[in-house]
Amino acid sequence: MSREVLTPATDRSRTSRALSLAGTSCSIPTLGFGCKAYARGRPRYVFAPELVSLVKWRPDALTLVFDQSFSYGAGRLEVAEKLRHLHCHEVFGFAYVSHPCFLVVGQDQALVDRASRQLTSESKLPGERLLRIGHT
Repeated sequence: MSREVLTPATDRSRTSRALSLAGTSCSIPTLGFGCKAYARGRPRYVFAPELVSLVKWRPDALTLVFDQSFSYGAGRLEVAEKLRHLHCHEVFGFAYVSHPCFLVVGQDQALVDRASRQLTSESKLPGERLLRIGHT
């Protein structure tokens, strides 16, 4: 788990590399996940290039990202767009769309699918809140 606090002055390329070397479990202290390029004034967001890099450095692991960066009522559509964007970069995932929302992503589609099935079968989370893009 990283204890580094992201600020507007943070060298994000160095931080992404450090997170990618964190081992098999990784928690990123964020408020959200964005597909656009790095945004000033949003230091506590993880962006698609960072997340893709992190996932590719840890191909046998899953990464959990909490996401509070969507508009009320449009969450499912916005999260689906984020999952499709990651899928285009060969990063697979699913999301639990609620408040709070979280994404589980990884490079190994079978591992991601297994995690999705296990979450569905062993949790009391409502299945209709799970969103999957590109799963077998």
